[in-house]
Amino acid sequence: FFCASCRYFKSDLENFLDKHRETIRYTQVITTEDVNAPVAQLAAGAYCAKRQSNDAFWKYSERAYNTPYYLLQKNASVEEVRTQATKIATEAGLDAKAFNKCLTDGDGMDELTAVTKNLKASGADKTPTYIASGRRIVTPNNPTVLIDIMSQSFPGSIKPASNNATSEKDKAPSAK
Repeated sequence: FFCASCRYFKSDLENFLDKHRETIRYTQVITTEDVNAPVAQLAAGAYCAKRQSNDAFWKYSERAYNTPYYLLQKNASVEEVRTQATKIATEAGLDAKAFNKCLTDGDGMDELTAVTKNLKASGADKTPTYIASGRRIVTPNNPTVLIDIMSQSFPGSIKPASNNATSEKDKAPSAK
């Protein structure tokens, strides 16, 4: 949730996915560069939200992405970040007691750690990393470059990024 490129690309990527729902399945995997950093609690919260439902995952993630950086300073304590994560979960309509228990017991952090380790082992070691038709796209320069590369990754099934067709998103968090 602290990835500046992820925040920068978010709107363009969502618009692209809206236009190509019928041909693209989008999976978002929450990870962190340092699972030992207190801010990793915010990412662990996504896994705690997912335990409640896919809808809870997306509601939590949307709010976490929109949380101003200054509310989650990198030098914040684990407890400060957990408090902010629980506030985000509550605002998103999640069961705050279950969410907080998941964070406090370390279940969300255990899952985040395992996913981060697996992603790094598979070569997704930079944030953000996109994979389209098996093609790894690591931190493109700007959203237009990302959309163009993704469009080229699906020959014949996607019109250029300037296409105005619209449809609903098909977003689902990754499974365990």
